[in-house]
Amino acid sequence: MRRSLIVGLGMCTALSSVLGLGPGAGGAGPPGADVPAPPATDLRLDGAATEPASLPGGTEPPASGRGTSLSGTLVSGGHTLTYAVGGAATASDAYEGYDAVVKAGGTVTLVGAMTYSIDGGATLLSQSASLTGTDGVTGYSGDYVTDGTYTTPFTLATKAPKVDGKGVVRSIYASVRSRNCNYWGVCGGPTVSVSIGVLGKGTDTKPPTITVVEPDDATREGKKVDVKLRVKDDSKKAKVFAAMFSDGTAVMTGKTSSFIKADGSTQKAWWRYPTGETGPFYECFWAKDKAGNVSEGAPYSTCAWLSIEVPITLVSNGCGGSAWGDQVVAILNWIGDKRTYGKKTVNQRPACNLHDAGYSGATVRKLRSKQLIDYRTMSREEVDQRFASDLASQCRHYLPKKKKALRKECLEESYIYVGLVRQHGLEVYDADATTHGTQTVTPTTTLPPGGGRDNG
Repeated sequence: MRRSLIVGLGMCTALSSVLGLGPGAGGAGPPGADVPAPPATDLRLDGAATEPASLPGGTEPPASGRGTSLSGTLVSGGHTLTYAVGGAATASDAYEGYDAVVKAGGTVTLVGAMTYSIDGGATLLSQSASLTGTDGVTGYSGDYVTDGTYTTPFTLATKAPKVDGKGVVRSIYASVRSRNCNYWGVCGGPTVSVSIGVLGKGTDTKPPTITVVEPDDATREGKKVDVKLRVKDDSKKAKVFAAMFSDGTAVMTGKTSSFIKADGSTQKAWWRYPTGETGPFYECFWAKDKAGNVSEGAPYSTCAWLSIEVPITLVSNGCGGSAWGDQVVAILNWIGDKRTYGKKTVNQRPACNLHDAGYSGATVRKLRSKQLIDYRTMSREEVDQRFASDLASQCRHYLPKKKKALRKECLEESYIYVGLVRQHGLEVYDADATTHGTQTVTPTTTLPPGGGRDNG
């Protein structure tokens, strides 16, 4: 049985598909389209991605600081510098040149400590912290020090001026340095500086909100599906960004080509689900207004798990597989995909294939049915119980009631399969649908929520 998940067997190909947003319709649709052509403001699928943390096509997460982080620990040459800037938010791309921004009248804090240790010899030590509007803290100022550890803690706070205007109207600077120099003027040690823009009282600092309502029914790969979006912002305009994930990896991305209506009304959209991917699937959306504010939690502001049918061949390889270990493989190869009872042959490969799909969390068709089953929400025990039921179903399907003894033999041998997966399945069941590959430990939380699977 195949080790879940099998990824990279084919990235999305038709990525020129379009997700239309907003009212109205254009001219003729794309070849073979079964929905109206999208309007001018549309969400386009720009291409395939390889890492969810860096989504292409303009869908990358909000900047986490164009330069300096708002907190951290720096270690260098015997120095340890720990700092944290509070009261300010990481600056978006709209405030280029600043690491953070604060509202007019807001309070900015700078807290932390500097430590320097020397073992043998002597040096000239300087330790200081400064914040605009405060007297700062100086522990050592070129002081001669020898063996020992020297620490300077700091706690500073300043209030941003209450200034009218829009955008950055004033600046606040925070700086921390722990340095030592020899007598020849050669110095070393960490220094950190954070530039903070003060936003005028007329600046839009409220982020947009976005919610997406997805269809509940399972569907198939490559299908066009409607999406309902509700975006709201004080400015009444926002851009929408999107990403589709399979097995924790972004495989499609999109964005609106312009700002769309963001008054909280429901807008219909559509896009075509990917092909050649194994799942489990989820899609996430976030929004950004003209002031550069982004929706909370971006790029995972609102996400939905999707039950997208994939071909069973992408997520299975029958009864056996190297991932189960040599002993299990030897037994399963002896049993085989097919067993003969009297003159009747029972094919258990379809049941084994479904079990593989179950361990990977994929959505596939049920045994001898057009109905779909989404295994993502099923624990390993539930998948194994389903496996037992499918094996028994195959015995009953191939062996009629009048072959009572043969059917009984088949049912008894099916317990061998089930016993093996219960004993050895822990290492091949994927317990985290949001992380690429097979994760055997069930996480306490996932992003988005709902990705943990019980490996019991």
